[in-house]
Amino acid sequence: MVVADKRRHLIVSTAGNFFCASVQHDDEDIEDREILDRFLEQSSCRTLCARPIDTDRNQVRLKLSTELPAGTRNTLVFFKVETLLCKRKNILIMKIDE
Repeated sequence: MVVADKRRHLIVSTAGNFFCASVQHDDEDIEDREILDRFLEQSSCRTLCARPIDTDRNQVRLKLSTELPAGTRNTLVFFKVETLLCKRKNILIMKIDE
């Protein structure tokens, strides 16, 4: 998958950097793509959680979800304060304010 969407690139790269994991943007599985698209495109989806999972190759991959189960550790949470679509302008504002 070629990452043409800068919003997607920012979120996946930020999560990868947070967990010190090398993230290849074409490595996302279909379920993770759908979850990320839901967070970016639906104003009602207000939470995106990223957590590292180990693979059999002793490498770290990211797993995305829209829910944070109780007792979950080592998770980076992206959230929307307001029910808005994630637009490029919103993402850039969030990046500058950090």
